[in-house]
Amino acid sequence: MLRKSIVGAAVFAGLLASTASAQDETNEAVLYSKGNFQGSSRTIHGPTKDLKIPFVVKSVKLPEGKAWDFCNGNTFTGCKTLNKSEPTIALSVRSARPGGMAVAKRGTVLPPGTLTEQSLRGVASEYFVAPVENGNRIAVPGGTPDAGSARADEFCRSRGWQGSAHQMVEMAKGQPVLADVLCVQTGA
Repeated sequence: MLRKSIVGAAVFAGLLASTASAQDETNEAVLYSKGNFQGSSRTIHGPTKDLKIPFVVKSVKLPEGKAWDFCNGNTFTGCKTLNKSEPTIALSVRSARPGGMAVAKRGTVLPPGTLTEQSLRGVASEYFVAPVENGNRIAVPGGTPDAGSARADEFCRSRGWQGSAHQMVEMAKGQPVLADVLCVQTGA
């Protein structure tokens, strides 16, 4: 009887793992050139940037409960977040990424503007809303975009990534600090 229970538990665990894997694979955005999910389409499976030709989007299909940022800049700037499929919309997309609000722990969504030290890690990237080192926000000497880029690359390398694909410099308590850092393994 114990043997049957163990085998049953193993089969059940395998089913849960395959279901979770299938759910993760369905976090893709499908962009359409015409309204009502018609026309030519482009499927995006993860963070995508530097599209050589912007994709003019007239409708977007998203998985239930998933949010995506669609950006008119090549490096995740000028973004609009969508939380559901849209049968009629007008966007020019040059970069896109899974997006939405930061999740502190499974099932708990933080209000917009809330900072968290946690990150969102994928296979090929990791996103930090408000990166910290030794419990403090990461200062950007000079506060320039170039200094922010160099500091973000250094931060990402310290976390085991090749570099940063995107970062912002914001003012916090009168000091320029890093924000919205996307660390990547390739293409930094």
